[in-house]
This record gives sequence, C-alpha cells and structure tokens, in this order.
Amino acid sequence: YGPYEASGDVWMGMDRYIQCNGIEMNGAPFEMYVTDPMQEPDTAKWLTEIVYPVEM
Repeated sequence: YGPYEASGDVWMGMDRYIQCNGIEMNGAPFEMYVTDPMQEPDTAKWLTEIVYPVEM
C-alpha cells in the first residue's frame, strides 16, 4: 500500500532477491494498480501488486 513512487524500493529488492537466489524469470515483471486513485484520494490506501513471472 502507498503512493506509486514508493514501489521503486520493492522493484530493487525483488531484483536483488531474484539474482541472489538464481531464480529464472519467465517473462517481464509488471505492476497491477488495484486501487483507482479517482475513487480513493488517500495514497496510503492505494494497493499496487508487483508481479514477477518466474520459472517453476
């Protein structure tokens, strides 16, 4: 939860985790914006899902 600008730390952390653990990607990572900012003005309540497709 939080403003879109805060997602950069998550991206960097996930990239580092994937590299350190030898995880193979199965596509490009992407973001899904769950909360509509037009409906919820409080940025603390904005939910963004960051998806990293990986090999199983």
